[in-house]
Amino acid sequence: TERLNVTEERMVQGLQTSLLFLEDMEANTSFTPEMTEHAFQEEIVDGVLLRGIIDRVDTCNDLVRVLDYKSSSHKLQEKSVKAGQSLQLLSYLIIAQKMTGKKPLGAYYFSLKDAGFAVEAASVSRNVVNDVILSEDLLKERLIKERRLCGWTFEDRGVELDENNKHIVSGTKLMDYDLAKECIEEIYAYFQQHLLKGEIPLSPVDGACTFCDYRSICRFVSDYRPLEPLVMKDVPLQQGKETK
Repeated sequence: TERLNVTEERMVQGLQTSLLFLEDMEANTSFTPEMTEHAFQEEIVDGVLLRGIIDRVDTCNDLVRVLDYKSSSHKLQEKSVKAGQSLQLLSYLIIAQKMTGKKPLGAYYFSLKDAGFAVEAASVSRNVVNDVILSEDLLKERLIKERRLCGWTFEDRGVELDENNKHIVSGTKLMDYDLAKECIEEIYAYFQQHLLKGEIPLSPVDGACTFCDYRSICRFVSDYRPLEPLVMKDVPLQQGKETK
């Protein structure tokens, strides 16, 4: 009973802090929710039909972005995308662009996990120690910094996206949407070709077996293969980066 009570208390606290962040974020963005929990069924490439539910699609004039709520912290890394390990978020953005006909601005994870954060006890200036006063404003500022959205931004539209630049990690770093879309489509085509040929080698990456329903059957005991790009290995997806 005590464990259930503590679990409930932490869940409620986590939701309250999540709502506090979302309230502050939406006060500093021109985007508004267009769709929530939107179920879709779309062909991502010829012969590959995707079914899923997009947590949230926001729009602002000619722009669209997607948000995906997670129970833990997530990051969108280029290497994982090219390796086919992070398909969901960018696939949602491609689908949202098709549904709305608007220009893709970004795709982001929002973690509902109530993580802790550090606050300095004091600062030092010219050998003088100044105590930090733990005000409500300071705690709110640190909480918002801890809860920032993680993902990719594709257009330099910071005023509409995040007016005070406090709610998105690396919000000014721009990725190339056309290259990202091409990368995702090539990965789906890659998987499709291998599945149709019956090529399903037993060579998982680290962590792939954690939630696998067939772990007891395959009994994989070898070394995990390194995470390597499957497509566009020498093509950077960030704007301004030169091809190697």
